[in-house]
Amino acid sequence: MGRRRALLVATYEYEDAGLRRLTTPAQDAQALADVLEDPAIAGFEVQVLINEPTSRVGEAIGEFYASAERDDLTLLYFSGRSEGRQRPAVPGDEEHQTRAVAVQRPAGAHDR
Repeated sequence: MGRRRALLVATYEYEDAGLRRLTTPAQDAQALADVLEDPAIAGFEVQVLINEPTSRVGEAIGEFYASAERDDLTLLYFSGRSEGRQRPAVPGDEEHQTRAVAVQRPAGAHDR
């Protein structure tokens, strides 16, 4: 069996004044991380990103999946706002920006 890996992304501060600040995404992500990391419960390797800009979130997601093996169990979790958007809102993400975070499968990656 492969590894158990989780990437948890939480945002609560936004440059867009139209997005109200949230109070609990960081606590939500940390509480989930605590449960996932506990070997008696789930035994995941966990990475937590809090209030990271779009570029860092995209990079982390790309690295997360690029390093995944065929038998790995992966979990990507987001806690924050989307405000009716087609994608999550993250710090540095301009309201009129249409670019979304995309992950391209690396060459030689296994079909899933």
